[in-house]
Amino acid sequence: MAESESKRTKRVKKVKAPSAAPPPPAEPEMVDVYSPDGRVFTERHPDHPGGEVWIAGDGPQASETVTVARTLAVERAIRAGRLKEVPKARKAAADE
Repeated sequence: MAESESKRTKRVKKVKAPSAAPPPPAEPEMVDVYSPDGRVFTERHPDHPGGEVWIAGDGPQASETVTVARTLAVERAIRAGRLKEVPKARKAAADE
């Protein structure tokens, strides 16, 4: 019986060490938006600057545009017409 036990071998699964650290999380896409009708839009999300946005105003003037992360709630508000996205070319012209 000792012989049969010695013939048995345990299979050990080799585990590879990670070759490198995981890649850093991707930067969130940022967009400039404004409230076209003055209704308030607010959202807390870690991707927003400061972790929270609060948007209200009556138009696309440069002082009333806000840079936010393109989260699901922001995307839904843009599609529903609650927020309007400022085209990048227009934003660049307003900053000059």
